[in-house]
Amino acid sequence: MLGVHYTARIPALRARHVFIAETIDATLGLRGKRVCDIGTGEGQFLEIVRQPEYGALAFGTEASPAHCAALARAGIPCFCGTAEDFLESGQLEGYRADVVTLIWTLESSTSCRTLLAAARRILETGGHLVVATGSRILVPFKKPLHLYLEARPLDIQPLRFSANTLRAMLAVNGFESVATNRFVDHDVLCVIARKREPGASIPWEGDDPAAVADFFARWHRETTFYPSVSRER
Repeated sequence: MLGVHYTARIPALRARHVFIAETIDATLGLRGKRVCDIGTGEGQFLEIVRQPEYGALAFGTEASPAHCAALARAGIPCFCGTAEDFLESGQLEGYRADVVTLIWTLESSTSCRTLLAAARRILETGGHLVVATGSRILVPFKKPLHLYLEARPLDIQPLRFSANTLRAMLAVNGFESVATNRFVDHDVLCVIARKREPGASIPWEGDDPAAVADFFARWHRETTFYPSVSRER
């Protein structure tokens, strides 16, 4: 909701983080893995994966000094700056991740290619990238359209993905998708992809642009049946 300080420390968003942790653990295993969460915010996801039931080794990058200070107090190692700043700092030689996570982060980046290139450099050879975002495009309608396309500045979350276009974006940036959650009836779209060798040919498929346009037209028509639904989240 506009005008309210954002926090991930509410039940709905903690549930998302637990879901991603469980998905990674079931697919790759987390115990003993070095997990780097890019744009970790308040660090709730890293707090979860470093708990005994998962046993991951947590590390984050975060641009907010206030969040970084809170992470330091919680004993979670964090680089204060962007992932690109981390690469330029020279600290990469002392750290490589087995798993890099982009949790509701890729869609907010100014350049997803730059961010994915940074994730590749942070990952060990054969490491895995995990991207989590909202499952919204070419799936059953999960909310009124005005709660998806909000009256916020367009550059807050300039990128939107379907399952196909997310996997395609990963493929053209050197990541081969190995697992996708059941997104069609779930609020979350989560893709786990393996870092491939440079120059690897990774097949991908996109979406029919006409089908996407028709999807949004139908979503608009469907939304008109719910005029009393609040425009607040």
